[in-house]
Amino acid sequence: MPHWFLNCSSCNKSFVHSAIAVKRADSLDPFWPAKPAFPEGGSNLECPSCRKSATYQRYQLMYSA
Repeated sequence: MPHWFLNCSSCNKSFVHSAIAVKRADSLDPFWPAKPAFPEGGSNLECPSCRKSATYQRYQLMYSA
C-alpha cells in the first residue's frame, strides 16, 4: 500500500505519516495522490525511532509506493 513518509530531522530515519487509499485503475487523475493538509505553521510529530519531536511542513512529505 502506498503511503506518505517523512525523514526525521534528528536521526534521519524515515517514518510513515499516513497511508494513501488505492486509486481505481480506470482513473487518470494527474494530481493523485494529493498530499494531506497540515495545520498552519506545520505539524509537530514524534519520530518512532528516536522519540524526538519536531515540526514538519507539508512540503516535506514524500511518496512511497
